[in-house]
Amino acid sequence: MLIERLKAGEDVGTAALVVFSQLDRTEAAEVRAEWERVPVETRRVILARTTALADDNVDMDFGELARIALNDPAPVVRVLGIEALWESEDREVARELAAMLRGDPSDDVRVAAAKGLRPFVYLCELAWFDERAGDDAVESLRGVATNEDEPIELRAMAIESLGPRGLPWVSGLIESAFYDDDRRLKLAAIRAMGGSADERWLEFALDELASVDPEFRYEGAVACGEIGAEEAIEPLADLLGDDDGDVVLAAVQALGEIGGEDALRHLRDFGKRVPLGMEEALSEAIEAAGLGAGDMLKRGLARE
Repeated sequence: MLIERLKAGEDVGTAALVVFSQLDRTEAAEVRAEWERVPVETRRVILARTTALADDNVDMDFGELARIALNDPAPVVRVLGIEALWESEDREVARELAAMLRGDPSDDVRVAAAKGLRPFVYLCELAWFDERAGDDAVESLRGVATNEDEPIELRAMAIESLGPRGLPWVSGLIESAFYDDDRRLKLAAIRAMGGSADERWLEFALDELASVDPEFRYEGAVACGEIGAEEAIEPLADLLGDDDGDVVLAAVQALGEIGGEDALRHLRDFGKRVPLGMEEALSEAIEAAGLGAGDMLKRGLARE
């Protein structure tokens, strides 16, 4: 039996772990009963490998296994369990993550829970999610983000995850973090601005493109791409000559996200001098920008 081999610490290989996909209630109960008897390093490897399997195979679902891991005594395994649930839209998962954010003894787990709640905040903003569970997630994040006694890294992640929620107090929280002296909070604010996809933050993001700090130029470029305003195209094109490779890559991807003929022209021109290793990213951005250009043309013809 596989679980007995795992309890012995045996490396069974990745292929054998497919049995953990789509566990029914009885199977999940059986795994849960034996889970903590598996060595912690083996549990860690199982979570890492099954998450990779799920990423590569859309028909595999290790959600029940990940939920078992949420109650693991080892923080590293709880973090992996949270990360494995990034595509979940289950309200019970959202409630579990909110509870972990509020009360888990590990700061690393709480940071992971704050990050894991962001997709639920986004669904809540679109009214595609259970209202009570969504409000619980948002209020849990708010409690952390506004508590100055909490670790900065945790507050920063909570602010970032609240970005998609278009409430007045969220906007105030983002702006306050942007002007904070702690760079971690300011970076989180810029990420939240991008996550909001709200053009009210475009000026803030554009200003960061001229920052002397490459990390802020990078986050500004990402935010511009997420906001998607055509006004950002020329400033982003200027970053294609940046000394920092990560900043250049962010600018390429942002131009692809914004799309349209102007973005496409800059990306094609950049192809004449694209650095080694960035060719695939540029090709993807050109394809995305081209689709955007097609959409704009259709909209223009429709107006005529």
